[in-house]
Amino acid sequence: DSGILDNMDWGVEHLAKEDKAAKAINAGVDIIADTNEVHWIKKAVETGKISEERIDEANIRLLTEMFDLGLFDSKTYVDPNVAKEVVADQKSRDKAYETHQKSVVILKNKNVFPFKENTKIYVECLHKDIDMARNYEVDARQILKDYENLELVDQVEDADIALVFIYPKSGNYFSATLGLLELALCENKTNRAIDGTEYMETTVSNIGRVSEIQRQIRKNGGKLVVSVNTVMPWLFDSIEPLADGLVAHFETFIKAQIDVFSRKVSPSGVLPITLPASAEVIAVGEKGECVSRNDVPGYDKDLYMPRGMHYAYKDEMGNEYKLGFGLTY
Repeated sequence: DSGILDNMDWGVEHLAKEDKAAKAINAGVDIIADTNEVHWIKKAVETGKISEERIDEANIRLLTEMFDLGLFDSKTYVDPNVAKEVVADQKSRDKAYETHQKSVVILKNKNVFPFKENTKIYVECLHKDIDMARNYEVDARQILKDYENLELVDQVEDADIALVFIYPKSGNYFSATLGLLELALCENKTNRAIDGTEYMETTVSNIGRVSEIQRQIRKNGGKLVVSVNTVMPWLFDSIEPLADGLVAHFETFIKAQIDVFSRKVSPSGVLPITLPASAEVIAVGEKGECVSRNDVPGYDKDLYMPRGMHYAYKDEMGNEYKLGFGLTY
């Protein structure tokens, strides 16, 4: 994995970097991905901590796989023109786009999907990074502006539907968080670090806009649709009650989502995970023990939950957001 010589060296923090490399490689690791610093591996070889024979063994294994995959085949990647044709193949691109459409999961539908013809749409995008939110919003507006049979409007008050795309972000891949990974859709939330100190956490900047938009759109009888980039099992308890339509997507193209919302294609996506009901069901005690057992998949956690606790989120319609759940129309 990436980072095992640095910030993710759990259990061998006391070892020098060349010793960490030697321990991993001698145990059978053939490649240390991404951010490894090769000079530490070289040093381990030069000092006899890793043998030349072990390096040869690792290289043979890696290269054999590459050749078996055809990565050095003259018909594929050696000729840049051929490579360009392979990458730009329209059939493959069409298949990828179809996959994006199929990945859209409709979680909640209070008579808002599918969008009717000539529906007036107001759109906003939220992200932890405000600049990223702005970029997503520019794309979303252009897509809606060009989309057949839908009308983009600039003011919430003029819309039939307010569409909010949310792209939360929690933690950093290579840096440990001060406390536990935050799964709430929150801004400036006060958390407690492992050492007991307090710190602020944000997963979505301007998350308060969702409730503001809901109030505005409801004044004229409009409806709110929220689509969340569900790359983690986020807590939906602060968002779901506000939304008439709730969607889970997975870095899905915005246009592919709108295809589903407008019934250009029927929704067929289902959840690949179970979404937790609340912070309480994933709470971790002082001894590091989670309320819901970490070695049990979400759809089965209720078998081991404390009395009176239920793991999966249940919305106002009575639907549980468990593995395999998804609405259609």
